[in-house]
Amino acid sequence: MTTSYNPQYDNNRDDEEPPEEKNEAQIQQLTAQSLSVLPKTKQATSNSLIHSLSSKQKNKSNISTVEKIISITPTCYLKPKAFFVAWNSVITLVFTGWPEPIDTMKSELSSQVNICKEMFGSKFPKITLACVKDGFEMTPKLLKQIRNLCQNFVIPKDYVLCMDSLSIVLYENRSQESIIYEKVVPLKRNHKFMGSPNLLKLEMEEDNDSPYLRSGNRTSHYRSLHVGSSIVYKLYPSIPKWITDFQSKLPQDVFDTFSKDSLHITVRALT
Repeated sequence: MTTSYNPQYDNNRDDEEPPEEKNEAQIQQLTAQSLSVLPKTKQATSNSLIHSLSSKQKNKSNISTVEKIISITPTCYLKPKAFFVAWNSVITLVFTGWPEPIDTMKSELSSQVNICKEMFGSKFPKITLACVKDGFEMTPKLLKQIRNLCQNFVIPKDYVLCMDSLSIVLYENRSQESIIYEKVVPLKRNHKFMGSPNLLKLEMEEDNDSPYLRSGNRTSHYRSLHVGSSIVYKLYPSIPKWITDFQSKLPQDVFDTFSKDSLHITVRALT
């Protein structure tokens, strides 16, 4: 099955207001909300304590269910398709599509766990590699140069990415260069899914470049404080050299590349 694709990879709105600076108490509040655990207060009433304990039990149950659903998912393989310039000139590596067991896992999560609606950014597998620096304006000429770089860079034909585990992460920025918590859950290794994924159709040539030239999702969008949780596949420490070689070819005065240990594929947002 071939699926049409809109190259807006990022889950978040481009017109977000810049985040306000938050003190330690606010960060703790955000963390508690992301984990669905009510923060404790010294003057909590017995009703609020009961509610807090109930919420903690519900969260434990949710996390336990998430882990169980992940753990019964077979090991899967992803095939890279292309380096790709997404909207706002965000640089990505896109894979051909999710194997069927991953789609099944997502369906099970949606039906059994209280999680957020799936955003477009995880409906196809991709790694976000770089973004345009704050204050830099892309031009049609530069956009064309970067697209040519993506199209001409040779990806090894025999490379496949083996997803043999997934991580439940609590992060404090969208690039996931800062992680608060991570739980690695192995996938079933006695079943390895080698079947054909739902294929991804990329529109490599666009008539309208305006979405790609917009000044959204710059470095501060990815590296400012934003607490959230998701299920991801983390590449580190097995980063293919051809990925870092590609990152090094991006103009360093235009792009900020994300650190090796942060490179990941978002499978499903939880909050």
